[in-house]
Amino acid sequence: EKNGHIALRLFDTSEAAEQAHRQGVIALMQLQLKEHMKDLSKGIQGFTQAAMLLKHIPADTLRDDLTQAVCDRAFIGEDELPRNEKAFKEQIKRARSRLPAVKEALNRYLLATAQAYSELNSKIGRHPLAHTLRHQLEALIYPGFAHSTPWPQWPRLPIYLQAMQKRMEKYSPNPARDQAREADVQELLAMWQEKVDTLQKQNQPLSDGLLGFRWQIEELRVSLFAQELKTPYPVSAKRLMKE
Repeated sequence: EKNGHIALRLFDTSEAAEQAHRQGVIALMQLQLKEHMKDLSKGIQGFTQAAMLLKHIPADTLRDDLTQAVCDRAFIGEDELPRNEKAFKEQIKRARSRLPAVKEALNRYLLATAQAYSELNSKIGRHPLAHTLRHQLEALIYPGFAHSTPWPQWPRLPIYLQAMQKRMEKYSPNPARDQAREADVQELLAMWQEKVDTLQKQNQPLSDGLLGFRWQIEELRVSLFAQELKTPYPVSAKRLMKE
């Protein structure tokens, strides 16, 4: 709840209940792991440097966001959510042992992302693609992005930003080709957004598949505009249309 209390609620769907249960369990675990939380609230290692590079996000907002991301991954991750006292206590043990590795990994990912962001941002300037790329950038690195970015996508964030740089470099010789590829991306994004908006209007949670599709569109961009950076799986506009 907003006042910091944790309540029981009845939800319309099991998906919504599951999402709320995850947040509730994390909040209960934060109360049990007060010392660890104090340590986390100081910010992860390398935080100051990253905060300077991502200066469009207030430092306090970034710190809270990273804390949430660390807690979600270290406390629960891929585990089944605990539903009784015994499982809860076991989960706390696991969380304690996982915290250092998660903090260290997020520190690495964050610095790589912040450096790639800063480099890209300094080069966009008045490039013909500036508007398109800034729009893409705002959808990737924004206040709250750390907690919203699924863990497997973190190592890919710097790649997406590097792909945008490569795209700028390749633009001049063939603007028409770039525009045709961008049209495919925009069509997929519009279809995805429409589905998301419909579900949100109905107060329905978004499925993992739908959330994951948005990252497949990012991989499509890598494949279309910076093929040399490679994607972790085969991706094409045709495949995504079918999906």
